[in-house]
Amino acid sequence: MKKLQLAAVLVLSLGLLAACGNAPETAPADNTTPPVAESTDTPVVEEPAGPVAFADVGKNIMDAKKDYKLFRFLEGEGTCMEMGFPTNLVYAAPNMIKTEDESYVEDMTMVDFTGRISFNELPLTTGNVACEAKTTTGVTTVKVTCTSGEGEEKQEVCTASFKLYAEK
Repeated sequence: MKKLQLAAVLVLSLGLLAACGNAPETAPADNTTPPVAESTDTPVVEEPAGPVAFADVGKNIMDAKKDYKLFRFLEGEGTCMEMGFPTNLVYAAPNMIKTEDESYVEDMTMVDFTGRISFNELPLTTGNVACEAKTTTGVTTVKVTCTSGEGEEKQEVCTASFKLYAEK
């Protein structure tokens, strides 16, 4: 009986050793490379690296701020330009409008749900003025109106229009 048990343990041990041991490496039957599987992945669409016209953003200024880092006011025209309105103005944060060289920075900018960006203390040749830029979803041209005074004494100083571009 002991011989039978010893033989069974020996056969079982040899079977386990064979199963756990390393299989000898064999060379592939041929040297051809395996066929490449065709990719079914959808191609990656890259966003434009440069500025995107605001009309192409397809969102209002508040929603677009979640996807875009800054907004550039370019190609300005109007009476404000003659008074020194900055040509390198950017809307850089929910509460900041500034020139790119930071010669003018205002961190009390307000944006409302209608798309109006309001900022105060813009230095023009006539003095500091308050300005409002009115954006519209699907439209790239922004109308800017600058005023001085407060309350009933508020007077329009100048107007301008710009092309608004967004950047990631």
